Amino acid sequence: SVIQPTYQGGRLYYISDQSGFYNIYRAGFEPSILPMSADFGGSAPGWRLGQQGFCFMPGKDGRLVAQYSKDGSSVLLTANVADGNAP
Repeated sequence: SVIQPTYQGGRLYYISDQSGFYNIYRAGFEPSILPMSADFGGSAPGWRLGQQGFCFMPGKDGRLVAQYSKDGSSVLLTANVADGNAP
């Protein structure tokens, strides 16, 4: 499934569970831009109106802020994903 789509810099980003975990993807780029054995996107269900588990920092440097769940805890991370590489 695909949830929480957003555009940044003319590119489409979204969360998908195609890996078995809800990871963040950029359209036309495989694999996930932040491949992890964890679920991004916040509490279920992820398609709830207005819910967004990731966003981009102001500016054009490609910094993304995301929340993911791991072992029952929430974790906040910042990563530079402008070139599609994981931190």
